[in-house]
Amino acid sequence: MYRWLVCVCSLVWAYSSCYAQEPVFKSSKELRALLKASKPDTNRIKLQFELGNSYLDRFGFVLEQHNILSDSAITLFKEALFLSDSLQLDSYKDQSLCLLGNAYLRIGDVSKGREYFMEVIHKLRIEGNRQKEARTWQQLGYSYNRELGNYDPTLLAFQNALDLYRELDDRDNEAGVMLKIADHHFAFGKFYLAEKELLWVLDTYLSVGHQKLYDTYYMLSVVNRYRGDFDKSLFYAEACINNMEQTKDIKNAEIFYGELALVFQELGQHEESIKWYRKDLDLITKKNRNKSLIYRTTGLLALQLIKQGKASEAMLLVTDINKKFKPVTPLELATVAQNLGYCHEAMLDYPKAEKYYLEMIDQYNKSSYDDGFQTLAYRDAGNFFLKTKKNVLAQYFLNMATSKEETKLPRSVIKDIYLSNFKADSAVGNYLSAIASFQKYKSLNDTIFNDKRNKQLEELQVKYETARKESEIQQLSNNNMVQENKLKNSRILRNSIISVALVLIGIIYYRYHLKQKTNKMLAYSQIEIAQKNRHLERLVNEKDWLVKEIHHRVKNNYQMVMGLLGAQSGYLKHEEALTAIQESKQRIQALSIIHQKLYQSNNLSAINMKDYVPELVEFLKFSYNQDPKIKFSLNIEQIILDHSYAIPLGLILNETITNSIKYAFPGKSEGTITISLRNTKKGQIELVIQDNGVGIPDRYTNKAPNSMGLNLIKGLCEDIAGVCTLENKGGTRISILFHGS
Repeated sequence: MYRWLVCVCSLVWAYSSCYAQEPVFKSSKELRALLKASKPDTNRIKLQFELGNSYLDRFGFVLEQHNILSDSAITLFKEALFLSDSLQLDSYKDQSLCLLGNAYLRIGDVSKGREYFMEVIHKLRIEGNRQKEARTWQQLGYSYNRELGNYDPTLLAFQNALDLYRELDDRDNEAGVMLKIADHHFAFGKFYLAEKELLWVLDTYLSVGHQKLYDTYYMLSVVNRYRGDFDKSLFYAEACINNMEQTKDIKNAEIFYGELALVFQELGQHEESIKWYRKDLDLITKKNRNKSLIYRTTGLLALQLIKQGKASEAMLLVTDINKKFKPVTPLELATVAQNLGYCHEAMLDYPKAEKYYLEMIDQYNKSSYDDGFQTLAYRDAGNFFLKTKKNVLAQYFLNMATSKEETKLPRSVIKDIYLSNFKADSAVGNYLSAIASFQKYKSLNDTIFNDKRNKQLEELQVKYETARKESEIQQLSNNNMVQENKLKNSRILRNSIISVALVLIGIIYYRYHLKQKTNKMLAYSQIEIAQKNRHLERLVNEKDWLVKEIHHRVKNNYQMVMGLLGAQSGYLKHEEALTAIQESKQRIQALSIIHQKLYQSNNLSAINMKDYVPELVEFLKFSYNQDPKIKFSLNIEQIILDHSYAIPLGLILNETITNSIKYAFPGKSEGTITISLRNTKKGQIELVIQDNGVGIPDRYTNKAPNSMGLNLIKGLCEDIAGVCTLENKGGTRISILFHGS
């Protein structure tokens, strides 16, 4: 519901980041008086900038009365441009051109607005000032009016700024531009992409020591709220306010307070929501820069009071605000009528409530500004008429609500509108439309639930991966210690042998005349050396047995894990969970066979693939109770691979053969799975798995993999520095080309 505030916040960011000026909240009347008394110098130019921006910012992106306001702003910026030029102030001239471009873009004159920006950009490019050029591209991106579309031009401007900052290795500003790109993607409904970009921004800011993180936290809260993940939204909203207070930068405090109030509203914590709406309303009434924002915040606070059973208090609040801030524009009149409708409905004065709801719709229709609040107006009117049994009117207004663009509202709000639409259509007997609305309600409800579940699974996976990596690091540390001890012992042994040899040579040289005695001593020394050699051989043999025992125990541990997975599957009923456990058992068995081969062979670090592949195939055939109509054709050359290559290849074979058995031959049709492993003429090794089944959909061959199996195969190929090719060739054909050890 606070979606349009993102636009307002973007404008504040744009002006402050590009010109490093803190917003000063003076009234237009005060600014005009200061301008009239000013001299033709830089102070006059600054006042012209500030007054012009106050005209543009008065209604945010509201297009009502924009002719008068925009003409006034453009006139001021042109006067600033003329004065800057006459005083030969290049910096102020550039700012004047950019502000003119911003004004024209705001009113929809894209060609003229972009022309002013490009004049500055070309000048900076000739001067070689890439830092300012990047900032100008950045401001151009801010200035495009997203309510008029402009998706691609905005993204292009931000991308140009991003490229320049990357060339300059300016990580801080690079993250700042990416924050705006994420905001842009969010505005057009690309929530998942926006969240991914925002998390990158947060990581980058933290890595460069950026202190002011509140904008990033705010956007993460908004994105998660629109997706229906309110717990995560609350976390980021509170982090936003904490960071704002720590940095003592409160210029956008009202926006952040409003976001936290909205999150508490979604969570049903009405007292907390009321607390933060009051703080929000107190700030925006003091600033008095945007009356639409004042009315809307008042309405949101009134709704929370009504839910607490305080309808009279809500009415006093609304009437008091209306007296202090007189509504003028259709948008303001619509919002005021909406608030009065809420209060009269709560006080059971239905005739007055109906009057104000209809007035609200009439004023919204006169307004040229169309955002999520207009959809909510139709929803409010529809719900009111549904409540008062005027079902035809309810159906009409709720149909109008669902005809609006869905990305302008959170999913939780949209699904409730579809539920109301279902009730209205059912009440008038339009059952087909009712069913369609209910299906959309269920779909959105399921999406919100699935998103939460997937997030929880992702968090569990991250925790598991973290624990696994910590275990691997500890194991590597232990291995390093063992290796260091071995090297230390080896050095001691080497030095001992050298010392003994030197002593023997010295004795022979020094006691040459005592040949008999020396020979006896030499013989004794040789016997001692022989004994040590036998002892060393015994140690080597013991080491080999220990390595075999390790492989044996690893294999046994894998078998134990498979047993535990099998036992767990007996308690599961969900088909996907059973399938996941079965696939995990197969992957573990693929690893287990490798360790079995290692401890059964004389070579403890390499695998004969000619023996390993057939055994793995037999296991997979047995695991799936494979139909005899599916044949296997193996062409495996005598290739010995180090276990660091054999393990990834075993997992790849497991994934590809499993997919062929499960999906290549629907209806138990006959087919053949061919597996070949051979040395190529270029000294590489090629693994090919091919079936003559139905093949794989083109979306998997033409795009990046989006399934766990394909991602696993891709990751394993990267582990062995291999090249994986997936294609339809009389069925599915996967070939992997790599250099063996």
